[in-house]
Amino acid sequence: MKNLLLTLLFIISFFVFIDNILSENDDLIQVAPVEEQEDSTLLDSGIVKPHPTKTFTPIPTFTPEPTSTPKPIIKKTIKKAEPTPIPQPTIAKILDFKISNIKINEIAKIKNINNLYGLLEMEKKFNLILILENSGNAVAFYTTATLKSKNPRILLYEPEKNLQTVLPNDKRELVFTFDVIHGYDGPPQLPLFLNIKAANFEKELPVELYVELPNPNLNLLIIGGILFFMFLFVLLIIKILTSRKKTKKYDFDNE
Repeated sequence: MKNLLLTLLFIISFFVFIDNILSENDDLIQVAPVEEQEDSTLLDSGIVKPHPTKTFTPIPTFTPEPTSTPKPIIKKTIKKAEPTPIPQPTIAKILDFKISNIKINEIAKIKNINNLYGLLEMEKKFNLILILENSGNAVAFYTTATLKSKNPRILLYEPEKNLQTVLPNDKRELVFTFDVIHGYDGPPQLPLFLNIKAANFEKELPVELYVELPNPNLNLLIIGGILFFMFLFVLLIIKILTSRKKTKKYDFDNE
């Protein structure tokens, strides 16, 4: 009997519980649409019952830590300071000439005690041979070489030579013919010079030649010496003749 009552009570309580659940669901379904209001007003009204909202707790996801790649080590190369180039001066083009050698193909007097320098004899024709050199660093265009004299007693034959183009360090052999006639009254060094002309260039080069000058005093001394010896010779002859005459007279007296 007691068991029966307990089962009935359980059954009744079960149906009551189900009925309550259904009634709550009907109330929620019959609720009119609610205007959009702030949360506070909805909570204060008896229509919407506040329910605890479930807060979403994010599941921590494992994020791999980024592995730091080592930065490449940049070696700083120290550049050697290059020396600043020193500006080289530009060499100016200079044109110049010089006489490197002088020869005479005929020497009138050979060197001896009376003529130590082998001087030239006057009134005779000579061939002058000289070497002309372009001693500058520029090219000489339209070049002419002319032998000139400052004394009218020196005669020149074909004194001008056409050399055309003369390169730097180029040498030319020139041959001139001249004559020192009688009555030359200049210095022992003949007043000869070589005139060089080229494009925008002109220069005079002395030609060192020497001549033996006549010495009138020397000639007078020679003539005086000859006359003196002749006078002594005459005196000697006279003395010899007078001495012979005296010796003959003494012999005659003894006899």
